[in-house]
Amino acid sequence: MSDARNKAWRLGLLAIGLPSHLLLAAVMTDPDGLLGPPGKVSHLVAGFLAGYGLLALTAASVILRRPVGRAAMVLGAIASLTMLPLHMLAFASVWKLGLPGVLFCLFSASRLLRAPRDAVDDRPAAGSRGAVEAAGDEFAVLTLFATVCMLFAILLIDGYGLASTTLASLSAWGVIVIALGLSLLFEVTHYLPGRRHGPYLPWLLLAAAALCSLTGGDRLVLPTLAVRQILVAARAGFDRAGGHNLWYYLTDRPANLLVATFASAIFLGTILLTLPRASRLAGGLPFIDAFFTAASATCVTGLTVLDTGRDFTLFGQILILTMIQVGGLGIMTLSTFLALLLGRNVGLRGEFAVREMIGEGRSRTALRLVQFIVAFTFVVELIGASVLAPLFHSHGLPWRRSLYYAVFHSVSAFCNAGFGLEGRNLEGMAGTPGILIAISLLIILGGLGFGVLFALFRFGRQQGLGGSHVRLVVLTSLALCVLGTVLLWAIERPRAWAMMTPGQSVLHAWFQSVSARTAGFNSVPLAALSAPSHLILMILMFIGVAPGSTGGGIKVTTLVVLLVVVRAVIRGGDPVFAGRRFAPGTVLNAVALVTIAAFLVLAVGTFLLVTQPSLGAEALCFEAVSAFGTVGMSLGCTAQLSAFGKIGIILLMFIGRVGPLALLMMVRPAAKSRVDYPAENIMIG
Repeated sequence: MSDARNKAWRLGLLAIGLPSHLLLAAVMTDPDGLLGPPGKVSHLVAGFLAGYGLLALTAASVILRRPVGRAAMVLGAIASLTMLPLHMLAFASVWKLGLPGVLFCLFSASRLLRAPRDAVDDRPAAGSRGAVEAAGDEFAVLTLFATVCMLFAILLIDGYGLASTTLASLSAWGVIVIALGLSLLFEVTHYLPGRRHGPYLPWLLLAAAALCSLTGGDRLVLPTLAVRQILVAARAGFDRAGGHNLWYYLTDRPANLLVATFASAIFLGTILLTLPRASRLAGGLPFIDAFFTAASATCVTGLTVLDTGRDFTLFGQILILTMIQVGGLGIMTLSTFLALLLGRNVGLRGEFAVREMIGEGRSRTALRLVQFIVAFTFVVELIGASVLAPLFHSHGLPWRRSLYYAVFHSVSAFCNAGFGLEGRNLEGMAGTPGILIAISLLIILGGLGFGVLFALFRFGRQQGLGGSHVRLVVLTSLALCVLGTVLLWAIERPRAWAMMTPGQSVLHAWFQSVSARTAGFNSVPLAALSAPSHLILMILMFIGVAPGSTGGGIKVTTLVVLLVVVRAVIRGGDPVFAGRRFAPGTVLNAVALVTIAAFLVLAVGTFLLVTQPSLGAEALCFEAVSAFGTVGMSLGCTAQLSAFGKIGIILLMFIGRVGPLALLMMVRPAAKSRVDYPAENIMIG
């Protein structure tokens, strides 16, 4: 290592490590911590741990003073790793306090083990431009790590309110101040000199935080600093810490980008939903329930373990609504739209990623489609809210609450999420047919797919409705809605809906048929329906809606491809639809998709049956199909699932949203095999 890099790492590890180990000591003496209420033994143990942590940290800093042998570096790494189990114990008890310590131990140990490989003889001389650039790269990584610790410290103070002791509060503020100082030093050193001017927004946010502190807006200081630190860390990571390499890797394989963005959104939503201000539960939302809710909202599913309107505060409901909107449109779509809105160049890699993720073959059309997606979504949701508001008011809600209900249900319906603000979903709104009709139309629009909507939008302006894909989606969607309505009405009219008028029964059959294709709203108690109706709903949920839409399932196009292939096998010939022959790759993808989807649903359904048979086979199978189709319908067993059962449902929701084929693309080799094997006929059937 060069002297500059040694100095940066030594000071950085000391600066971040000291508050981190003090934070561990605070955990051990916190009334809610690992050892319970403070006592003589607790203080002695905490003092010993804090002293040992400082000793290990000092040893690591001494080792980093100059290039030394691997043995000394390994000893320093061991000294850091010995603190890891203690931090993990604290993490298990009060995870908000222990996580920064876990990150620090892993990070410092990995850095120590890497140090001998970096200390080579051909390193640039100290003071040269190469040494300065190398130190800048190391400083950027250190800024990223300090940002992570700072964000958790802000959550500790402002989010969870767990800094109850003086030591915990001082330690958390120490992490914040040091991380802020490191980011300021990084900006001044690497972005201000010469012609490399940094962005003005981080400095404006810093001034805004200072102004809030002086004018009494203390509640806005830490959130403002958090946003500022994220911007600085993102710039540092992309410019100097190898973030561009990660971006190139993800955009080269859009399936990786799709999975990574949705997983990141779920993780962030989980953290935010555990904040005490997000729910009305004493002590905040349990982690597994927050994880389940965030996954259900981001994957636009609608399965809930809690009552959204009763158990979540207004802040929590807005978080859920935001995750629904982000999950419905897609993170890449929103980020690309913002870049275009700000006049930024998306780049060829960004165009390729967008084209692959929304299924548009031409990059120029793909970027126009992104603009159309966002504009059309917000316009339709606004129109839907304006129609629903007077309908909710006529149902008996005050105007202010009616407006809020209208916006929430309009977004949830168009994104096919199925989240409602009433404990019984829309069962209480069954007496207002206009609400069911408006929401069903929003569901249909959201399920057609943005590519189809774009083609329909251009139909009356520029060109005819051509394209077999558009006709296939529109006709199949209409046929499924009508067929589902007829079957549900015929089955339940003499049973569960015997006391309804013919018009009411037809309306409920239509609404449940439309909703089952991926939305998840229910206007009648689903548990009261008969087993044949449950089977029809499961078939509709498994099929889902159109590709490129806000919904899930195997998609209507996959169903049509399989039906056309079956017809071709029966008649003999090629699979042809609307004068076009399906490509062999399309047929193989359809068969693979249905096979994988069926296997996943069966596997998770069997797991649920084995682990919690008391909930009933029909209800658990219904739950598994609903999760894969990102529908959200349930027979009432979601809240009764165990932690392992919830994890299984979360897995199905995630795979159903990103698509099984996207996960397969992640593990598919970049280069195809050039080996040509001889053909073999296998007896089938």
